[in-house]
Amino acid sequence: MDQGAVIRSLGGLPYVNWDTPSTGLFVAKDPGSLLYRPDVSDEQAQWALSQLQPQCMAANMGIVPPQAWPEESYKGRLAYIKATEDAVIPLTDQESMIASSGGSEAWNTRVLEGSGHSPQISRPREVAQAVDSLIQDFPIHR
Repeated sequence: MDQGAVIRSLGGLPYVNWDTPSTGLFVAKDPGSLLYRPDVSDEQAQWALSQLQPQCMAANMGIVPPQAWPEESYKGRLAYIKATEDAVIPLTDQESMIASSGGSEAWNTRVLEGSGHSPQISRPREVAQAVDSLIQDFPIHR
């Protein structure tokens, strides 16, 4: 898949500044609202904002190679945690990604109701419990 072509066809990503702070990098225009709402506390968000670094445009604008998950060794071992209030990847988009890559037959999912894009910051115990629960559902391959 040519991810760059998809992004260009959408007119870019309106929530990022391209070639900032230098050519080939990008940053979110309002990372606090985009990445940490609605469930990250102000104190946690301030700490997380101080950790952010610019991202590489090439990683987001290039060709996405074939994925490994269709391989037999991954059967029953695909997992995704849905965040219902994610502003970066809305729930409908999360569900579309799952549907286009095997659907609920291929993917084990858990849902974090009311969570935004960064539940690992706001709700680490719930994320850990969801991950543990997903792993417990994986079949044992011998």
